Amino acid sequence: NIALTRQDEHDFYAQRHGRLTPESTHSHSESLHSYDQQNSLMNTVVDSPTTPKPPERIFKIILIGDTGVGKSSFMHQFCDHVFYPRLSATVGVDFRTRNIRVDKYVYSIQLWDTAGQEKYRSIVRTYFRKVDGVIIVYDVTAPQSFRNVRSWMDQISEFGSEQKVPVIVVGNKIDLRKTEMENCVTTEMGRTFAVTYGVMFLETSVCTSENVDEAVRLLASKMKVEQDAQMATTVQLTEKSPAPVKSCCK
Repeated sequence: NIALTRQDEHDFYAQRHGRLTPESTHSHSESLHSYDQQNSLMNTVVDSPTTPKPPERIFKIILIGDTGVGKSSFMHQFCDHVFYPRLSATVGVDFRTRNIRVDKYVYSIQLWDTAGQEKYRSIVRTYFRKVDGVIIVYDVTAPQSFRNVRSWMDQISEFGSEQKVPVIVVGNKIDLRKTEMENCVTTEMGRTFAVTYGVMFLETSVCTSENVDEAVRLLASKMKVEQDAQMATTVQLTEKSPAPVKSCCK
């Protein structure tokens, strides 16, 4: 193993250059909604050494948060099981896909990485209405990124779909707490925020992979519960709809 300085490790969390530029993102904004199951199975990682089982559902998850908090690194760690040393900032939106098993179900996870810079906010907002779940990432060594989670929550409420989507708040870079104890956002602060806003919470390290898969699985379980409830409600409303009245007049 190569010993890293604190600055080196911070540098490792710089975002990678995205595949979609601001100019091209608009034309691709509907791709999240129309991306079909056949394409989602291409270039995926399946959590089973045996023959992959086709996914029961496709979940679209968006990663949001300030720039430099580790969103791109989270995506690569989850989808590729690797931690890339130096990633430049994402421009626009990028995504990758992986199949995961949660309990007895297999889900296709489309993980969408977004730019955290203010100038790309209008682009990112167009994706809020087309997702099944949201991961808000902050850096535990950067208190301002934690304070800004409130702003990201407000944007989800303002620009998201009418149906409330499951959200998990992720405190990233916990491996750096040992070197920056005084300035770190504590676990209790993150939990308190999550309880206040009624969202899920977990701390991760994309460098060591700690809790990265767990965060997505936790969100996937919640998304299934929410979708099942919505489908049950739809069925009940359909069954209760009155039959059309036949007229006796000709």
